[in-house]
Amino acid sequence: MKYLKLLIFAVVSALVFLACNDNKPAPPPEPKDTIIVTNGIYSGILVVDFLGEEQTSDLTIEVITTQKEDSIMLFFHQVKFVSEMPMGFDIKIPVTCVADVDSAVLSGNGITPYLVGADDTPFSNFRIDNVDGTLNNDSLKVAMNMVALVSMGSLPSGTYPIKFKGFINQ
Repeated sequence: MKYLKLLIFAVVSALVFLACNDNKPAPPPEPKDTIIVTNGIYSGILVVDFLGEEQTSDLTIEVITTQKEDSIMLFFHQVKFVSEMPMGFDIKIPVTCVADVDSAVLSGNGITPYLVGADDTPFSNFRIDNVDGTLNNDSLKVAMNMVALVSMGSLPSGTYPIKFKGFINQ
């Protein structure tokens, strides 16, 4: 009788274990919403390393979404990369933009910027390399190398690191 009770207990325990263990994998975690990149205007400070000297200036950059899901256009309004430039000009720089949960990551290399005008002419005297930045709901931070392929006035050919940090205009 003792063995029969022990056998019944073992069978009941096994049945309870099997009933609770359905060997189904845990459901995947709910996906988090990614940031939605929209057009916006960011005002901030541009820092250019010009021949070993940091030059700063106020700058407005407009973020423009494009037809490509993983791309945006950075529109530099009246940018003067160095104080010796007699006047500012408008340029657009297409960059890769990958949205994440809290921010969008900006990147790119070997980019030809565009002079803004009637037909947005490629500005082939320059190349943009090593774009590294983040864009979120209220700020834009981006660093890149501007490569002057030819000398232009007081700007000798060479690589000029530039950084921008700005906040969205409300």
